[in-house]
Amino acid sequence: MISLRQIKPNTQRHLQRFQRDGVVIELRGRQVLVNDRQVFLGPNSLALLVALASSNSVLSRQELIACLPDNPDDHALHMAMSRLRR
Repeated sequence: MISLRQIKPNTQRHLQRFQRDGVVIELRGRQVLVNDRQVFLGPNSLALLVALASSNSVLSRQELIACLPDNPDDHALHMAMSRLRR
């Protein structure tokens, strides 16, 4: 299991930063930066990333499916997870 540590609470609205093993992930609304490199994610992959990064515990498959805004089903979860792994 990989856990992300939130670097510091940020006063800017819609800005979250997480760090793990030298990798910094910054979420600004719909924009994602990984070590200052912009990464483009679709709505499902972005929602999945936010859910995983914001959780302090393991999320069940049903919890992950519930966070998806588009076509929340098992296949959509599989595809979103696959895209995040790239």
